[in-house]
Amino acid sequence: MVLIWIIIIIGAIWLIKEMISSGSNNSNSDDYKDDYKVEADEEKDTPAEIARKRLARGEISREEFEEIMQSLNNSG
Repeated sequence: MVLIWIIIIIGAIWLIKEMISSGSNNSNSDDYKDDYKVEADEEKDTPAEIARKRLARGEISREEFEEIMQSLNNSG
């Protein structure tokens, strides 16, 4: 009988722990909103400004940045 109560208590503790940890995972949706906001802001920027921001974030190398800038200067 005592073993059954121990299993029930352990199960309840595990269930509560899982519910709490799954609730904290919802904060990732805020990160997604921040990413979307960055993308929306970039829609207002010029291509050169977007390239500068990507270089600053480390998304592209210096060489790639220079190629982009050369391409922009040649096209316009």
